Amino acid sequence: MKKLVFLLFIVLAGTIYYIEAMIYTEQDEVLEEKTKEETEAQETIAWDGEADEVEEEEPMLVPEGTIDGIYLGMTSEELVDLVGEPTRRDPSAYGYDWWIYPMQEGQYMQVGVEDEAVVTLLLTGSDLGLEKLELGASYDDLGHQFTFENRVNFEANGQSYQFELSDSDVKMRPLVEYSNGYAVLYFDTFEDTLSSIRFLDGETLLLERPYSIIYRGELPEYEVPSPEIQERIEQGNAQQIFDITNVIRHRHDLPAYEWDEAAANVAYMHSRDMAENEYFSHTSPTTGELRDRFEDESILFRMLGENIAAHYVDGAAAVEGWLNSEGHRVPLLSDEFTHLGVGVFEKYYTQNFLVPWDEHLRH
Repeated sequence: MKKLVFLLFIVLAGTIYYIEAMIYTEQDEVLEEKTKEETEAQETIAWDGEADEVEEEEPMLVPEGTIDGIYLGMTSEELVDLVGEPTRRDPSAYGYDWWIYPMQEGQYMQVGVEDEAVVTLLLTGSDLGLEKLELGASYDDLGHQFTFENRVNFEANGQSYQFELSDSDVKMRPLVEYSNGYAVLYFDTFEDTLSSIRFLDGETLLLERPYSIIYRGELPEYEVPSPEIQERIEQGNAQQIFDITNVIRHRHDLPAYEWDEAAANVAYMHSRDMAENEYFSHTSPTTGELRDRFEDESILFRMLGENIAAHYVDGAAAVEGWLNSEGHRVPLLSDEFTHLGVGVFEKYYTQNFLVPWDEHLRH
């Protein structure tokens, strides 16, 4: 018997305070994007030359379409030999660790490693070095190379599955087969160009389930992490959101944001407040508005802004969601804000943008 998993609606929110002129403006926009969460219930939420023969050992088969020599299934030792050690390793919510390689020569890379093997790969920036996939390529051009469909059949763990993509999914983040796995192509729909790519093997794709799915039997579930690991997952997601935001800004010839620890703490507490009190809004029933939260922490500022998101598979996916919402891409690509703090609790994500008051005085 086939079973349809109904997905969570994702709604994003953004707000900006212009304190210097004592004017408050708020931009509310609803973006309905679907993703898989732990529950199967539908919820509504508000606001990636010839070689000598070897007789006793078969040669390693490298799949076509490798990504700068990296491919799904390669060992972590081979990865290190190829690109070196990562700058940090962040645990994910899905059992693998993200190996983070910051932007170099226009490329930012996160490699997911589990049991000493590559299971997923996230690439963004301005240059990927791929033959068929180039960041900045148009949707129509890639649509001639790949087939973008509302239904994608695949096999994992010896079973057959079918993902169902909405029309919005097909436009913003189509799923295609690539090499020995799958690729989620994230597009910037405002520029109609490829923004980032997430490669996954079948098992990891099934575990994350970023689209609705038709299946038989049981679906695999990831192990609930310990509180200590969960905290590291949240911290990793926050840093990844910050990193990817600056990669996107670099692509648009904008200066990088500076990390603001005080703003990050305010952002974290708001994400936690939303999760624990089961609401989704810039206005908290306990801490009030964004401006109130900063003033309560005695943080002086000239200008504030906030983006929030919930129930994306991870922070990288949330950034692509913000990028594809008119109101939320404004602070992402602002030439006025100078600092950014990010806070993540479970699957609630908050960005707090600001111009500190002392920054204003220096200018």
